Amino acid sequence: MRKANINAGGALNIAINPSNYINARVLAAGVAESITVPDDANMVIFNCITSAGARASFWTRFDGTAATIPTGDVTDGTASEPNPYARLLYDVTTISAISPQACILTLMFYR
Repeated sequence: MRKANINAGGALNIAINPSNYINARVLAAGVAESITVPDDANMVIFNCITSAGARASFWTRFDGTAATIPTGDVTDGTASEPNPYARLLYDVTTISAISPQACILTLMFYR
């Protein structure tokens, strides 16, 4: 797995190397999927599209809990995160993802 292009100060540069470890998950509408993070991955970049190529919304959890799509107010800090672009994965072993529509979630992992 390739390293991300991180500068000496620890910040991610604007352009990063292509990932050589990419997973794709086909999400059924309204069904949460659990995704195992590769052992040496420290970062992931997400992309979610429909089979027609349109962007699709998705929600995630990084704490081992199944992601949910909110149907009302969540005021206790446990809501799932919508549409993350990139996340650091230190101490994360699984990602849960859900979408209200069928879509393809692509996860590009880096170390």
